[in-house]
Amino acid sequence: MNSIFLKSLYLLAIVFIISGCRTPKTHTENTEQDVDTTSVAEFFLEPPVGVPAYLDTIHYELPDGYILKLFLRGDEYFHLAKTVDNFRILMNPEGFYEYAIYDDQGLPQPSGIIARNAEDRTDDEWRVLNELRSND
Repeated sequence: MNSIFLKSLYLLAIVFIISGCRTPKTHTENTEQDVDTTSVAEFFLEPPVGVPAYLDTIHYELPDGYILKLFLRGDEYFHLAKTVDNFRILMNPEGFYEYAIYDDQGLPQPSGIIARNAEDRTDDEWRVLNELRSND
């Protein structure tokens, strides 16, 4: 059987068990408010399932209106963005993607150079990117 179907069936059984075990509210004479018990089904319709990042090209509009083509890779635990020609990019606080450079510990840092599609890069950008690529 399909594992998602089995997980859904398992969750449904738990919901029925928990719902059946709930004690009904009773009104008391004291001034305390009744405690509202909510079943699991009201919070979760399906168990969370990890999914990979979108696999196709994304057309991301930078704050200046430029459309950058990129790929997202990873899942809910680890993810990264790359240009379509495989340069790692990071988003800066202003919402622009910058090419990544690596520090002494091998961690990616923003380079200060706004990412562009390969056909729109200047000769200076290509020189920097070729140097980054040769350092890999």
